[in-house]
Amino acid sequence: MKVLCNPNENAQTGAPVHFGFAPEHLDPEGNGDAKIPAKVFAVERLGGETYLYVNTREGREFTVHAPGDKVVSEGEEISVGVSSESCHVFNQQGTAFERLAA
Repeated sequence: MKVLCNPNENAQTGAPVHFGFAPEHLDPEGNGDAKIPAKVFAVERLGGETYLYVNTREGREFTVHAPGDKVVSEGEEISVGVSSESCHVFNQQGTAFERLAA
């Protein structure tokens, strides 16, 4: 997946970056430009919506927003879809890079 950004003055070629995304911009059905394999460790059902708390194989935790009728169980392996338009890229200090139009 490619995310086009305008690097800031602190950007260095080859330096690590962090990707960020909001729970409501993730697809619990795996649709998107990239798929993140994850294991559900908690499910919070709130009537019309559900929050899935997941871990990646690398041990990263994040939250996925799903419809209230989404059927998933703790311990289940899922593929979380993410689109490049909904990703944000940050440098090691937490400063976001400006997004560029594709």
